[in-house]
Amino acid sequence: MRAIELAAAASAAEQTCIDWEAASLMALPEAHRIDCRCHLGLDADGRSLSTAELTEQLERAQVQEALVAPLHHTEGYRQANPELVAWADADSRLHAMWRLDPNGADPRGQAEEGFAAGAAGLKLHPRAEQFALDAPGVRAALEVVDEQGSFVLIHAGRRIPALGERTIRLARAFPSTRFVLAHAAISDLSWVVEAAAELPNIVYDSSWWNPIDLVLRPANSYIHNGCKCCALRHRKRRRSQLRLSFPASHGLIFAHSE
Repeated sequence: MRAIELAAAASAAEQTCIDWEAASLMALPEAHRIDCRCHLGLDADGRSLSTAELTEQLERAQVQEALVAPLHHTEGYRQANPELVAWADADSRLHAMWRLDPNGADPRGQAEEGFAAGAAGLKLHPRAEQFALDAPGVRAALEVVDEQGSFVLIHAGRRIPALGERTIRLARAFPSTRFVLAHAAISDLSWVVEAAAELPNIVYDSSWWNPIDLVLRPANSYIHNGCKCCALRHRKRRRSQLRLSFPASHGLIFAHSE
C-alpha cells in the first residue's frame, strides 16, 4: 500500500512539474535563449549527462544555445576538457567552458590551452577542487581570461569561505573579466550583494533551489532566469565572436553576432 501511495505522489509531482514548465514557457516572449551554465560527461559520483540528453532538455525548454562545462573528475580534466570542446565543435548549440584546477601544474598554461582549443571561458569549482579564490593559481589563470576579455564561471554554493570578499578583490584586479557567480553566490549571500553593487563585472547565476534567497539580490544582477544588461563575450573556433546580452526585464539571453 505504501509503495502505491509513493508512486501516486511521484506521478502527481511529475505532472505538477510538467504543468509548471508549460505555463512558464507560455509566459516567455519569443527570443534566442542561451543557458549560461550546463554540464556534460561523467561525474565522479557516477551520474552522467550526454549531449543527446542535454540537447533534449534544451529543446524542451526552448533554449537555443548553452555554455557547458565538464562534470567533476577526481583525476583532473586533461581528457575531459578537450573531449567537451570536441562535443561543442560538433554541435553549434553548445559552447565549451574549460574547467581548470588551480592546484595543478601551470594554471596560466592551462587557461591558455583552453582558449587556444576554442573554449568560450573558464569554469572554477573551489569546493570540488579544494582551493581558495586567493590561491596564486587562480590569479595566474585569470590573467589569461582578462587578456581575452572573457569570463569565468565560479561555483558559489555552500561552504566556500570568504568567496565574496575574494571575488571583490579579483573583480577589481581584473576589470576586463566577467565573474559569473553560480547558485546566486549563496555561500556569501549576506555580504557580497552590497559590496559588489559598484562592480559591473560581477553577475549571478540564479540556479538555486530556494527562490526566497534570490529576492535578496538586486533585480538587475541576474543573468540566468533573471538578469542584468551586460555583455559576456566568448570566442569559439571557426565562429564569429558573440555578444551575449542579458536584458533587464526578463530572464532571456539573446545572442547577437558582431
